Amino acid sequence: DIISGKVNPSGKLPMTFPTDYFDIPSSKNFPMVGETKSGKNFDYTNYEEDIWVGYRYFNTVKQSIVYPFGYGLSYTNFSFSKPKIERKNNKWIANIEVTNTGNVSGKEVVQLYISAPETFIQKPDIELKAFGKTRELKPGESEIIKLQFTDYDIASFDENNSQWLTSKGKYLLSFGSSSNDLKATIPFSIRKDKTWKVNDVLKPIEKVNVMKLSIK
Repeated sequence: DIISGKVNPSGKLPMTFPTDYFDIPSSKNFPMVGETKSGKNFDYTNYEEDIWVGYRYFNTVKQSIVYPFGYGLSYTNFSFSKPKIERKNNKWIANIEVTNTGNVSGKEVVQLYISAPETFIQKPDIELKAFGKTRELKPGESEIIKLQFTDYDIASFDENNSQWLTSKGKYLLSFGSSSNDLKATIPFSIRKDKTWKVNDVLKPIEKVNVMKLSIK
């Protein structure tokens, strides 16, 4: 039915397809077939890629890929317009209008990505924070998709102080059909730092080795 066009596919990829296996940061932490060494990556493995997994890495270093996270084919096209964000009941509510601009009925998955201001905690260029799917839209038909998140949802872990931290500053909200296809953006600001303290029970006994990100 999909091949004949009777059904319009509306699925999205839950991962990134790299061009080469060695483009993946974790490839450096695993042995290759034929190697006969011992020790690190043979008797044990250090996961050194830290937060740089999937699109968080590829988008930040601008590495070329085959298919991005969130990618999907369709027999029609969609436009995103009228982005809006508002604060309500301690939550952020983001709206976007999705219009079927093609000639075939179909559904679209709206992905909400957030870019954070620069702080002492290094963060990816974008991070997925919410997503939602439209109903089946006929050609020319539109639907407003509402997505929400909280300040805690955009926090990063501050290892030195054992707390989750959402830094003050200007953030950028992006609505996309994949991590490489951002169709509409809108800024919003957080006026002061917000923290959530946790018990210091998982502090590493030894220093944790993490990769140094090389941004092109």
